[in-house]
This record gives sequence, C-alpha cells and structure tokens, in this order.
Amino acid sequence: MAKRGRPKGSTYPDGPYLDQIADALTRNSAKSANAAIMQIAKSEGIPQQGLEAFRRRLHDKWSTQKEERMAEARERLEERNRPARRVVDRRSTMESQRNSIGEALRVAKAFQESPAMRAIQDFERSGVGAALRQIENSGVGMVMRDLERSGIGQAIQDMERSNLHSVLKNLDNHNIFKILDS
Repeated sequence: MAKRGRPKGSTYPDGPYLDQIADALTRNSAKSANAAIMQIAKSEGIPQQGLEAFRRRLHDKWSTQKEERMAEARERLEERNRPARRVVDRRSTMESQRNSIGEALRVAKAFQESPAMRAIQDFERSGVGAALRQIENSGVGMVMRDLERSGIGQAIQDMERSNLHSVLKNLDNHNIFKILDS
C-alpha cells in the first residue's frame, strides 16, 4: 500500500521564511520562534485550516537549521548597520573626468566657431571696435557715463523728443535743480 501525502524529499522552499524568522529573532531576542512563524503566516495570508501545518513544517525546519540561519541573520544585521563606504573606481573616475573635459572643449570650440562669435571677432578686428574702446576710455566717455548716471542724459534725450514734462520730472528726481542753485 502506497503512503499518502507528499513524497519524502520534496519540500516547500521555506528558506526565505526561515531567514525571516532568524531576522525577527535577531532584532528582538525576547521573541520566540513560534511567534515569528505566526507573524509570517499572518503577513503571508495563510488560511486558518493550513496554519497548523505551516507552523509545524517551519518549526521542524527551524529546529534543524537554527544555528546557521541565526549566524547569517547576525551577519546581515551587521552589514545593514555598518556605515556605507563609498567605493571609487579610479579608472572610471579618470575616464569620466576625461569625458567631461572633452565635452567642455567641444562646447568651447563650437562657441568659438559660432556665427555670433565670428561677428564679434570681426568687429574687434575692424577699426570701429578700437575707436569705440578709445572713446570709452577717454575723458569724453567718462563724462558721458557720468551724464547717464546723473539723469541729465535722460533729460537730454527727453528734450530731443520734446517731452518737456518728462524732462522737468527727470531733472527734479535727480535733484538737478538743487545742484544748479548751489
């Protein structure tokens, strides 16, 4: 007569459950293996009619594998609590720096060869650019900048547009009348 039930040696893959039991007992040494098994059964949604078979199966396996599973759980806990180390591969860091430098050089070259930059360089090479710089650095350029800052420059532009109200308001805002009275 053949035996009923599961053939010997064919078992459920309970390794993850046994690891969960070991992890639970490592975190809380006051907890019993049976309490950990029941917690796993609840989280896995084991039905009430299969609960006793599940508990007995895990308890039997736990009693034979307890020492090695607990040692592994302690190692996992130590690994989790160990401060993270930053591992740097020097070759990849140097290569990424080289790639960044190469990209920056490509961007700089594209900027140098852009139509806008060529126009700026042509302007600089022409006599107009040099003449403008000479005016800016001369006494005339300094007087013009001072006029712009004082508000008289704006007043002159308003007078050119013949906007008398704006001229008087601008001169008054910059205290030009007080300066002229003194």
